[in-house]
Amino acid sequence: MGDIIGGQEFTMNSTEAATIIERLESGEALRTIIGGFGRTPICSRKAFFRHCELHPEWGRRALALANARSKSRVLDGCKKRVAARTHCSRGHELTPENTTLVIVKRNGWRHRECKICRAQWNLRGRYTREQLAKVVDIVKGGGTLTDATKGKGAIIKCVGLQTAFRDNPALEAELRPLSQLHARAKLKLAWGNWRSTRPPSIIRPRSGRISIVSREPTLTGVLAAQPHIVFTTIDEVVPKTLEFERRREVVSEMMLAVLEGRLQLENAKAAYPSFLTVSYRMFAHRTYGDIRTPISLDAPAHLDSKTPLVELLSERALWE
Repeated sequence: MGDIIGGQEFTMNSTEAATIIERLESGEALRTIIGGFGRTPICSRKAFFRHCELHPEWGRRALALANARSKSRVLDGCKKRVAARTHCSRGHELTPENTTLVIVKRNGWRHRECKICRAQWNLRGRYTREQLAKVVDIVKGGGTLTDATKGKGAIIKCVGLQTAFRDNPALEAELRPLSQLHARAKLKLAWGNWRSTRPPSIIRPRSGRISIVSREPTLTGVLAAQPHIVFTTIDEVVPKTLEFERRREVVSEMMLAVLEGRLQLENAKAAYPSFLTVSYRMFAHRTYGDIRTPISLDAPAHLDSKTPLVELLSERALWE
């Protein structure tokens, strides 16, 4: 161990220096090696630093090991202390539902953050002088308050900027008109660029309106021009419940008879049944249930048989 003899301070020997390096590398703190703290020290503090001055290379290595171990012990202590907490500094319980894992950008530390405290912090609308200075530079440089509070380049939160404006109304009176002016200029610029790049619009002449007499759809279902007295009268006589094809045929035959003079328009209602009978006789295949209606080939050949008529007819044709 280094000591003082005759007023002179002696340093460590090579064996003591090697022992200090070995104990530092094993993770022991420097203060326990040169200061004791429950263990026998190798040398005094002055002797250690004197040896570092005489042997700079050895001193740099020993101090580097001591500093690294000191920081690691501090970090380990902080991590253990923070990890063992069950409540935050304001008394909120640190449950998994009330905590968020946060990584500090400055040193990369990971710690749990209380969600209740973070929500209260965000509602307070805090701001700093540096943030306000950057907001002023953005607005005076041609930007808007939206550029400073939203997007990837946001400088301050909206709540914080509102708080700053409440605390300093003169700042709001200065920045808000500038921001609105710059916003209108950006809008005009964007509108001008869009108008210059969009395809030309086609201007179509406005057609005049055609006045049509309002009436219900007729046989064709389309509103035409002025109604004809013959067609309107016959259209009212023939029931609209009749099937479309048959009704169209009856109306056509009755209009032809009126135009040829074979039917008087005032007698159209009385003559309608006869024209309907002629239509049934002309198109007997449409008269369901009539004796002249052709029988389907898929129908049974006999009342008590399931054999279709087409098979019976084909067999007769084959054998005859």
